[in-house]
Amino acid sequence: MKKRISLTLDEGLLKKADRLIGKLAESRSSVFDKLIEKALLTVNPKTAVILVGSQKENIILENYKDKKILDYHLENLSSAGVTRFIFVGEDLTLIRDYVKNKEGEFLYVNDKESGTGGALKQTRHLITDTFFLVYGDTISSLDYSDMYRFHVDQNVFVTVGLTTSNEPKKYGIPEIKGTHVVGFKEKPAKSENHLVSSGSFVVEPDMIELIAKDKVSLEKRILPKLASMNQLAGYVFSGIWKDLGDEIKSD
Repeated sequence: MKKRISLTLDEGLLKKADRLIGKLAESRSSVFDKLIEKALLTVNPKTAVILVGSQKENIILENYKDKKILDYHLENLSSAGVTRFIFVGEDLTLIRDYVKNKEGEFLYVNDKESGTGGALKQTRHLITDTFFLVYGDTISSLDYSDMYRFHVDQNVFVTVGLTTSNEPKKYGIPEIKGTHVVGFKEKPAKSENHLVSSGSFVVEPDMIELIAKDKVSLEKRILPKLASMNQLAGYVFSGIWKDLGDEIKSD
């Protein structure tokens, strides 16, 4: 859907654009569409929201192999250009102490047992632009820059990173039509390889407005709603992915 707007542009910039229009033999609006889209693809989101859960469930400062889970997130997100990290959870003192000498802007939102959706809702006053959302008890080799480029092309509220697992998540298996998630199946009776959410997302700020309740699950309520609205894309990737919640707790 196109929307008519008016813009005030530098005269020199407009002349350059008009020369490009002449070469491409396209309308001004079509050329500016392409230029703006290209610009969006070169500027990754600077903010990531990391959900770390309650004190009892928070494992983000536990070690996995050679380093802390938190460092996996910071390194992977920083490589995609993220400089602003918002941690959401209960009693974030240890995280605050751990990152105080690290590069970046670190913000903290206290939340207790609001569910993944309710926790995200608590960050609304800090969010002004597209952002990454990450579950703190997962790690992956997901390429956030590539997922963002995919997201821009989909024109949806949310893109979820999808990978395969023979241990399907308890909240259902995404049903894919083209590049969009159109629904969720119940957990299958037998173990097979299925697409599952990796716990990493690209999110538009408007999505947070869909979270009406203070205590709500993204997986049970918000993602199915987005799928029904055709506002949820699925970015399939291969490589490393671990849901470490149960793995570390059982050690």
